[in-house]
Amino acid sequence: MDVTVVKAGTLSFKATRHLGISSCRPIDPEQSPEQNVVFVDFVSGGKRELESTSVPESAYVISGVYELVLAGDVVRHLETGDLVHFPPGSSHGVRCVVPGRWLAIFTPV
Repeated sequence: MDVTVVKAGTLSFKATRHLGISSCRPIDPEQSPEQNVVFVDFVSGGKRELESTSVPESAYVISGVYELVLAGDVVRHLETGDLVHFPPGSSHGVRCVVPGRWLAIFTPV
């Protein structure tokens, strides 16, 4: 069994379809088909509209400050060091208040 090591400083971020958000998948989905690991960078004002997830997702806030928007317009404050878990079928969006980075982990569809 091969082990994948990704060296610091080798991350390559690409713009996403969401305003002010870019992402990087340091581990190729072919190397890890059962789990996606994604770094997500946000600029101030960056946002992802409310969307539903079909698989469980977890995200660790590496840096920054965010407003997490849940169904029913519920807003939760997230900051560096927070961990959030989204069960399958949950709806969530995010607005970036202070620029930063998340590490998101989820099972591919």
